[in-house]
Amino acid sequence: MEPGIIYLSRVPPFMKPQKMRDILSKFGDIDHLFLRPEDEKFRKKRVKEGGSRKIRFIEGWVEFKEKKIAKAVASALNNTPMGGKKNSMYHDDLWSMKYLKNFCWSDLSGKIRYRNATAEKKARVGKAQAKRETEAYSQNVDKFKALESIISRKRKHQAAEEGAGADLSQAPSDEASSTSSKAWTYRQTTPAPKRRKISLGKVLSGGD
Repeated sequence: MEPGIIYLSRVPPFMKPQKMRDILSKFGDIDHLFLRPEDEKFRKKRVKEGGSRKIRFIEGWVEFKEKKIAKAVASALNNTPMGGKKNSMYHDDLWSMKYLKNFCWSDLSGKIRYRNATAEKKARVGKAQAKRETEAYSQNVDKFKALESIISRKRKHQAAEEGAGADLSQAPSDEASSTSSKAWTYRQTTPAPKRRKISLGKVLSGGD
């Protein structure tokens, strides 16, 4: 028997692989089933915003052991309600599936490996870029701090010079200090001799 693969372009919210297998195995024997999980960054964002912590699957592949069963299932279920119990959270969800002609599971395995390798490479590149940006930021911060320190020292030095200049301009000169000191220090200690009063009449008469 030749197997057949169905592609699921949409997986009901938070439906797990085992639940999908249980539903589809009612129509025929399933060999392989793979559901691709959402990107981890989207899950973290949802959790951060208060959403469910459960992992969501966004697409999937199902391999039936018989090709004719896979074709019949895809043709009959596509765009129809999933049904089941009325209180089931998947009751009103619609199937979105397609039969993949000339497609084998090894092709899918290679595709998955390539996608995983690409994702890992992107993650490594992203981490390396983030590391470079962090190092560049740290270097810029160090340069800024060094520049601030230089400017601060220059301002302090300039302020000190201006203060010293102001003190010199207000200080008295040596000559002025000496004169002031003499004026206040040296005083006359010996009384000056008394001068005799000369009468104007005696001067005119030629007398002493």
